[in-house]
Amino acid sequence: MKQFMDKDFLLSTDMAKTLYHDFAENMPILDYHCHINPQEIYEDRKFDTITQVWLGGDHYKWRQMRSNGVDEKYVTGDGSDREKFQAWAETMPKLIGNPLYHWSHLELRRYFGYDGYLNGDTAEEVWNLCNAKLQEDSMTVRGLIKQSGVTLICTTDDPVDTLEWHQKIAADDTFDVQVLPAWRPDKAMNVEKPTFAPYIAQLSQVSGIAVTDLASLKDALKNRMEYFAANGCSVSDHALEYVMYAPASDEEVDAILKKGLKGEAISKEEASLLVLGNTESPMFPPELLPYTRRHDFSSGGMKINFLVNYSWEWDLGFQKGAVGPCLKTEDVSRIDLIIRWGGRRRLSGFLPVQSVYADFYVVDDYWPDFTPDHITQALEWYSGQDVTLGG
Repeated sequence: MKQFMDKDFLLSTDMAKTLYHDFAENMPILDYHCHINPQEIYEDRKFDTITQVWLGGDHYKWRQMRSNGVDEKYVTGDGSDREKFQAWAETMPKLIGNPLYHWSHLELRRYFGYDGYLNGDTAEEVWNLCNAKLQEDSMTVRGLIKQSGVTLICTTDDPVDTLEWHQKIAADDTFDVQVLPAWRPDKAMNVEKPTFAPYIAQLSQVSGIAVTDLASLKDALKNRMEYFAANGCSVSDHALEYVMYAPASDEEVDAILKKGLKGEAISKEEASLLVLGNTESPMFPPELLPYTRRHDFSSGGMKINFLVNYSWEWDLGFQKGAVGPCLKTEDVSRIDLIIRWGGRRRLSGFLPVQSVYADFYVVDDYWPDFTPDHITQALEWYSGQDVTLGG
């Protein structure tokens, strides 16, 4: 029976084997994107455990562990290296068909001489084998780069980075692998995030250009790009969560940028948010307090109302058989449709005034199984109702 991980892994034809073994296998590698910290390259870090090598900063592995239901303590938390490695080993059998399964076993074979399968049962064996191997002088950061046949490597660097470690590596004639920065300006684009304004302040400081609008932001980034180019950078790397394009004038972009610089909320959607509930209760989330007054995202638009720690008694001011003096949810307009999951066929005190003429749609599934299709079905049902409002 053919081994799972042998020298011909994924080479299924004679031509593939010839092309790889006779030509590609010993060719130099120009790695223009990696996750290695340039400081660790300069200092030639030696790792204590396989966890530090594999799980110290690999967000691909973290994502798979979370998908497997692993507690964050054993992903990026304060779990021990041994506990984190065990969690990864137990995740591995769930990854068959995922490149991470292949990469992990290829690395175990090539760098540690292990031909078996990594899983929860073999974790102790692999842990001991790898950690013993890591004590060898050839298993430092520089040693691993050299073993891999890499002759050029590009790190991932932010525009505000000083690039001091790249400069130190360039001046070190004991390491013949070229280490260059790669331009990664993600943070300069994340105008909707709370970290944007502090980041732009940092960019202004290192570039010497006060960023106040779109033109000065471009100037500051150009300044840093020229600095990167002077330090050998010739490639860019950018992570896009989605294709963020919409037609807009410079004036509109300036307005958005200025809101971001002030720390104001930015949204790609037009919405108006209001959180309603008993703020005097210790159960009310303090982070939602700023939204207990209606907050417009962009220019407002659709009204979204979140009811948190809500009760009809609180809403109506019900005390000792009396109500008032006013409705606490007076900003919420009349409700047309209420969708209730879990098969519940009662209002449960939900906005008793605004819902007086609402249609009631019941979904028998519980919340974990509630899907967008349920919303679509509810709206289709509602569109066929005879809405008379009691007239």
